[in-house]
Amino acid sequence: MNTQNKLQAYVGWCGICMLLLLFILTPLQNSDALQNGVTVSKTFFFSEGVILLLLIGSVIWLCRDKHIQISLSRIDGIFTLLVLYIALRSGGRITPRLIELIALTGFYLVLRRCKWRHFLFILYAIAVAGIIQSVYGLLQLYNILPAHSQFRLTGTFFNLGAYAAFVALSACVSLVLIFYFKDKRMSMIPQLNIVLAIIILPITQNRAAWIALIVVGVFLYARFMKKYLLYGMLIITGVLVIAGGYYLKKDSADGRVLIWKVTSQIVGAHPLTGIGYDRFAGEYMNYQASYMQAQGSPGEKQLADNVYYAFNDLLQLTAESGVIGAFGILLLILVCFRVKGYDRFRYAGQAIILGYMLIGMFYYPHFILPLKMTGVLGLAMLSRMDIAVTRQLDIVRMPKILVVTITLILSVAGILIAEQLKTGYKQWGKAQVAYQHQRLDESIRYFDQALSYLPQEGELMSAAGKAYFLADSLEKAVQYLTQSKAFLNNTVIETTLGDISVQQHNYVAAERYYQQALHMVPNRFYTEYMLLKLYVASNESEKACTRANLILHKEVKVSSTAVQQIQDSARVYYANNKCH
Repeated sequence: MNTQNKLQAYVGWCGICMLLLLFILTPLQNSDALQNGVTVSKTFFFSEGVILLLLIGSVIWLCRDKHIQISLSRIDGIFTLLVLYIALRSGGRITPRLIELIALTGFYLVLRRCKWRHFLFILYAIAVAGIIQSVYGLLQLYNILPAHSQFRLTGTFFNLGAYAAFVALSACVSLVLIFYFKDKRMSMIPQLNIVLAIIILPITQNRAAWIALIVVGVFLYARFMKKYLLYGMLIITGVLVIAGGYYLKKDSADGRVLIWKVTSQIVGAHPLTGIGYDRFAGEYMNYQASYMQAQGSPGEKQLADNVYYAFNDLLQLTAESGVIGAFGILLLILVCFRVKGYDRFRYAGQAIILGYMLIGMFYYPHFILPLKMTGVLGLAMLSRMDIAVTRQLDIVRMPKILVVTITLILSVAGILIAEQLKTGYKQWGKAQVAYQHQRLDESIRYFDQALSYLPQEGELMSAAGKAYFLADSLEKAVQYLTQSKAFLNNTVIETTLGDISVQQHNYVAAERYYQQALHMVPNRFYTEYMLLKLYVASNESEKACTRANLILHKEVKVSSTAVQQIQDSARVYYANNKCH
């Protein structure tokens, strides 16, 4: 083997090791230095890893001296068109989701060049990642490691649901390894992952995770069963799992049905191309307010809350990208399940896609990067077996240096953009710390710096607006809060705008903002109380009496000291002003 071939082999194995480490280490990323570090640190780590993989690929390309085969499958074509369409519907707004979409596209290109034995290594790496997360979760339950939200159990994810979804999908991969890749030397890895998942998942009480694991298990075992037995088992399993999942957490299930109803109205209003990629959080609450005002039932009003996800991937992507995007997704799924080829890897790829789909029916895996990485792996495996057009290119005649140069330029540009965004999230994190310690001037300075890097981040603009409000810079507060509503809207923003309007003695505007917040989430007592205070301040005694009466007769969703104090204040006003 000459020096060039040795270099090519060495670089190739470095790339495979890097690929395996990405699957294992990406879920573990969490930086306290970044705002929302438990999610965006994964985004930056993965994106930079993909850039490195593409550079390694370009070096291998440069070392080749004969020819290379390029194949384009149906899955390749549909996936590429879908990514391009979604990127166009983003409107040029750079968000973590868009960065992940671009990085995942590069990741897909890398995976498409992998050999079958490399795919097997990756499946074991995902099982290892599942084991690590399960052990991490158990240590959190025993208070040895900290969690990352109000839940005791989150692993290294932002909430319990995301954690359960990853554990379930890694367990689905382990089932593939147990059923179809019976390697005695490595059998302990998937078996241990399954055992740990069986321990962890009941604790999470996550229905989507259990449904995915059970259905994928039946799907994988199907080839060993007679058809009539399989169909009967699928029907019985489906009915029991869905019914049991519904009654396990009935209010949660009813809440998701409400979200789906409102989201369907967004789809109806923007059927063809949708509202734009990553615009759901900015639009949904306005539609929920209209729904509650026009047709919300008493039960639905009690279930309502601030919502940022549709809890159904296909429905949310349809709302954001229209029926064009939905058609592309459904076509991609259809082609995946019509692939014929080498059974073991076909079942592996289809099991991953099926598990991802089932989780996506009740949750939001497209906001969870490690799940998307696994989904892209499934696509890449199936694409290798799909009907493809293959062309052999003569590399000697191709400008190899030009290809490598373009890759290098794009990689450097990607790293520079990632570093700028990372700086923005660091400044945002500093601003939040200063804000929590009531150092408002320092907080505002950091917020302004963060906004120079993240000018279209709705959550950041909302936080900056609240800081300016507390610092009595009302015009700046209104500016940022109003701008934030294009990307993120909720009752907090509407209520804060109402508070600012009260300070400016613009009572008409204040009433409009408070009413909008109340329509968004009708079960909130605080908004009712702010309206009562507004009517008292504006000397509208009749409206104040009506509002006090509504507070006294309002159904309590969650009893608390604050609710009791609001009711006591309303009772005192009602009695003192002889509201009858």
